[in-house]
Amino acid sequence: RLWQWSNTVATDEAGYHNITNNDISTVVIEHLLATNKYPHMLYQVMDVQRMTYPDGSFDFVLDKSTIDALLCSDSPTISVARMIREVTEFFDLVESTS
Repeated sequence: RLWQWSNTVATDEAGYHNITNNDISTVVIEHLLATNKYPHMLYQVMDVQRMTYPDGSFDFVLDKSTIDALLCSDSPTISVARMIREVTEFFDLVESTS
């Protein structure tokens, strides 16, 4: 399962399925839902610094520009650290034995 931040870079056409997209903006998510041509994509309004997914929910995370936006916030270091902490909790990590 792939998580990406309000982006349609990864698509069914490219072989990706079960994709979750998030954005903090209701307007962005409403637009994506209205124009969605990919049936396996889920769009949700959510703050990347306070996500509510269970641990191990995703195999891969793609961030197109979220860190760039957070770097423009009032507390960029804290905001980016919160995002990274939140996102890493959702990885379904596989330990290498090699």
